Amino acid sequence: MNCLGFVPAIHLLKHLLVRLSMDIASTRGLLLLYSQNGPLGQIRTQIMQDPKARKPRVAIIHPDLGIGGAEQLIINVGLALKYKGYDVQVFTPFFDPNRCLDEAKLLDVHVHGSWFPMNINGKAVALCAYIRQLLCTIWVLLLGGHFDYYILDQVSFPIPLVRLKSRNVLFYCHYPDKLLSTERSTVSKKIYRFFLDLFEEITTACARCIVVNSGFTQKVFYDNFPIIRKFVKSHRPEILYPAIEEKTFVQSANYKETIDQLLGKNITKDTVILTSLNRYERKKDIPLALLSFNYYLENQIKQFGQDSVKDVYLVIAGGYDTRLSENVQVHEELVDQAKKLGIEDKVVFLRSISGDQRINLLKNTKILLYTPQNEHFGIVPVEAMHMGCVVIACNSGGPLESVEDGKTGYLVSPKFQEWGNRIILILGSSKEKQDEMRKNAQERVRIMFTKEVFAEQLENILKRM
Repeated sequence: MNCLGFVPAIHLLKHLLVRLSMDIASTRGLLLLYSQNGPLGQIRTQIMQDPKARKPRVAIIHPDLGIGGAEQLIINVGLALKYKGYDVQVFTPFFDPNRCLDEAKLLDVHVHGSWFPMNINGKAVALCAYIRQLLCTIWVLLLGGHFDYYILDQVSFPIPLVRLKSRNVLFYCHYPDKLLSTERSTVSKKIYRFFLDLFEEITTACARCIVVNSGFTQKVFYDNFPIIRKFVKSHRPEILYPAIEEKTFVQSANYKETIDQLLGKNITKDTVILTSLNRYERKKDIPLALLSFNYYLENQIKQFGQDSVKDVYLVIAGGYDTRLSENVQVHEELVDQAKKLGIEDKVVFLRSISGDQRINLLKNTKILLYTPQNEHFGIVPVEAMHMGCVVIACNSGGPLESVEDGKTGYLVSPKFQEWGNRIILILGSSKEKQDEMRKNAQERVRIMFTKEVFAEQLENILKRM
């Protein structure tokens, strides 16, 4: 029969009927009926305790389910747990089905707390994000029903509230928020950030389990949270490398756009495409890609003439949100820089591309230029390696763990001359050498960063909680 077993269920039902006949007119009897030791309470307790009775339920609470690396990671958490048979629901203050990662549409997403503003006259962005996340969490706790596990990321403020309801709270730290908010030029901002930073560390410490995306982030976390380091020594975070969902790297059947149409260029079998794939943010240091590409063009033209680069293009693509002034400004600055360098006809800018367009682009890319320095992990190099791209990245942060220098790509200092020389080295090598690096890249992803590896590690962490 079911997990309760046939005989125990009959005994409980018989006991229920006897108690009903004896106590139906008694308030005490009704209270006892539903109490923990009463018959219905016993049935409920047994069902709750027997994992075979139902799928374990997981609530994922994320501040803004838009487009970005953190969003990709948290979506992969949900998909991995679904793959393992968990019932997963995602709660967020913001989700736009028309501006999101395609994989997000595979999850059960609920929006709560969106009525609270994202900023107050352009200020207090962090505080507003915390309040929106807090409101979303309160809705989940009061009206969302029972969950066996709660997973939060980016914003730790609601964790103490969640712990009042459940001990099984996991916090995924992409990077300490206190290090991302560096603008503290005035006394008021210093005071404002002092309290936010303090609350971040205290609330993070309330999580039952903390995981981080790389060894780099693990060290940064421990170095910058002295209270946790000193008083909560058991909270040294575990490393859980982000993963990719291989099935999402197949273009939709109804996607018919060619690479020529996507780039607006005449692409042939001899065309070489280099790609920079990041959000349009200054910290991503996208100008490094432009300068490196320009260095390569100048070198080639000087040695082999103009025709040697007629089929070489740089594509700058990534997340772009008109709500964010920085995105708009950075895009404009990059377009102006390309014009000043005189390479605007060799550079293609794409904004907020779809999942299908992303696959189309990476499938036709030879080299990925991943420019951020001290990136917490960086899922883009992993995606590119999966698609067979050779990666050039900065020799700091997460890429030190994802890219194998000299085998799947190159790790170099953030100087455009060095990047330009690596481009020359890769494109100047034999086809056999390039193919070898592509195969090495795909094999590294298969061993370290697939959904199956990620799901197994994540489930083991949850079971230990």
